[in-house]
Amino acid sequence: FRVYMMVANLEPLLAYFHEGFLRLSMFEYERTSTTLMSHITNTQLAKNNKGAKGGLSLDEQMWSFEKLNSFLNNEFTDLRSDWVYNFLTPEMKRIMIHMVRMSRNEFIPHPGLFEIWGCDFFVDANFKVWFIECNGSPAYQATTKEKGIIQTAMLREAMELQFDIVKNGVETKYEVKSWEPIIDERKSSIEERYFGL
Repeated sequence: FRVYMMVANLEPLLAYFHEGFLRLSMFEYERTSTTLMSHITNTQLAKNNKGAKGGLSLDEQMWSFEKLNSFLNNEFTDLRSDWVYNFLTPEMKRIMIHMVRMSRNEFIPHPGLFEIWGCDFFVDANFKVWFIECNGSPAYQATTKEKGIIQTAMLREAMELQFDIVKNGVETKYEVKSWEPIIDERKSSIEERYFGL
């Protein structure tokens, strides 16, 4: 999975989550397979092997969270209903909150600075969510129509929020639509102590 995290301000701390997409491997996963493309979901690898016999097309390789949720609801009836929205995204947000809070002292506390990260996760056979990495410079190439739609709306809203923060300070009047707040210290009068996961 690739999702996005934005730290919009440091004092007070404002951090947001944005849905991304699921990347599937080009070929059906088999634990003992020696075919690299059955283990890796890298977009560049998929682009380089788009004509591979039996493999997925680039558009088939990326799914929205909505498409995944629908698939799981239909195919895994023993799994909690709407698992993507009731378990997966809350778990991703919990991990992101930890990442922001543990790294807070490393950020540059300058008004007008913000950053968007691409955060990668995977889910194992037992549906446990695992954090892989956080990329400080995620690619914003619309390699598929779905990805282009997600990223265009995401970046537009991030810019509008930042312009409003520069104009109005942290008492921003901008109503965030697709970015979900995961930390908003403006709403807390007493600073919460952080003890990790």
